[in-house]
Amino acid sequence: MLLEQFFEFAELLPLSDAVVQYAVRLRQQRRMSLGHSIVAVTALVHGRTLVTRNTGDFRWISELALLDPLAERA
Repeated sequence: MLLEQFFEFAELLPLSDAVVQYAVRLRQQRRMSLGHSIVAVTALVHGRTLVTRNTGDFRWISELALLDPLAERA
């Protein structure tokens, strides 16, 4: 039920040429999967925060805003 509500309001962001080109450059900087690079760059290109439990794989991207939805807040 909760996931259904989330996807009802979630916005789909396009996989543009800008995203693909930036993802390739990101992968050249550091070894990471194509999927991870596309997810990170999509958030960057569209000015969004990446919401993921897997923040460790993305922390090195300084300009990327990250949010672990299950992390304790101070």
